[in-house]
Amino acid sequence: MSDLTMPLTVRTARRRTTATARRTGLITIVTGGGPIGGHDHRCASTAMAEALPDACGVVECRVVEATAGTRLAPGLAGAGLVVPSVPGELLAPLAALCEWLEIPYAGASPRASTLAADAELAALALDRAGLDVVPGLAVDAAGAAGLDYLDPVRIRPAGRPGPFGRSIATTRASLRDGLHLALALDERAYVEEIPQGMAVMVPVLDDGTGNLLTGAVHEIAPGTLFAADRPAAPGDDWHDAHLSPTDGALVRRAARAAYRALGMRGVVSVEIILDGRRALIGAIDPAPAQRPHGLTARQFAASGTAYPQLVAAVAHAARG
Repeated sequence: MSDLTMPLTVRTARRRTTATARRTGLITIVTGGGPIGGHDHRCASTAMAEALPDACGVVECRVVEATAGTRLAPGLAGAGLVVPSVPGELLAPLAALCEWLEIPYAGASPRASTLAADAELAALALDRAGLDVVPGLAVDAAGAAGLDYLDPVRIRPAGRPGPFGRSIATTRASLRDGLHLALALDERAYVEEIPQGMAVMVPVLDDGTGNLLTGAVHEIAPGTLFAADRPAAPGDDWHDAHLSPTDGALVRRAARAAYRALGMRGVVSVEIILDGRRALIGAIDPAPAQRPHGLTARQFAASGTAYPQLVAAVAHAARG
C-alpha cells in the first residue's frame, strides 16, 4: 500500500471517484497483507464478494488486492463503497486513503483503527474510559533485554493484532523465546499478565442503525483457569462458553463498551477474562477474517446472524 502517501497524481482519481461513487452501485473489497495473516483475509474477501451483491442489492462487487509497491488508489476509482478485508495493522492506512478520496468506507476511522491495532494504545484508551483491562506493557528490543521472569505472561506483537506471534511464557527460557518471536514481527512486544478466570471472546458489530450486534460467547480454553493450560491464541473451533444470564450480560456489556470506547466500526473481536464479578478486557482484534466457516462467523451464526446478514451489516454501517 505504498500509495498511502497520496501523491498529487491521485487528485484526478479523487475527483473521478467522488463524482461517480453515489451512482455506481459498486462495492470494492480491499484485501491483502503479508504471508502471516493475509491468506485468511484473501479467502474471506472471495466469500464476501459472492455474498454482498445479493445481501445488499448492488450491481457489482469486486476484489482489489493491496500489494507492496503498487498504488491502490486507481483500483478504488468508481467505488461506491470500500469494504476492508485486511489484517488489523492495515486498517488505519486504508481508512485514511478512503477518507482522503472521499469514498464511503465500511470500517473505523483512521484514529480508531490506529488505537485498536496497537495493544498499548488500546489499553490506555480503555482504561481512560473506566474499563477494566488486563495489565501489560510494551517493550522494544532494548527493553525486552531487561525483562526477567516473575509470573506467567502472554507475549504478542504490540502493533500486529490477531492470533499470530503470540506465546505464553512460564519460564525464563520461554520468555526469551516469546519476546524473540514477537519482536520478529513488530518493533515492540506487548507483555501482559494472565489473570485467573475464564477466557472468552465476543465479536461485536455496529449494524448501521446504532445497534451493536454481538456474537455468541466463545470460551477460548474450555475448563481451564491457569496460564499453563491456555493456548496463546484461539483457533477456529467453536466452544460455547455456556455462561449464566448474569455473566453473559456482563461479558457482552464489557465488549460493547470496549467497542464504543475505541470508536470502532466493522467487526471487532474482544477477548475478556471473566474473573468473578469483573470482566477484564484483553486483546482486541479489529479485523478478524470474515470467512464463512471461521470462528467469528460461527459465533454470529450461533447468535442468529447468518453469514449473508453479517456481511450486509458490515456494508450498511459504512461511513460516508
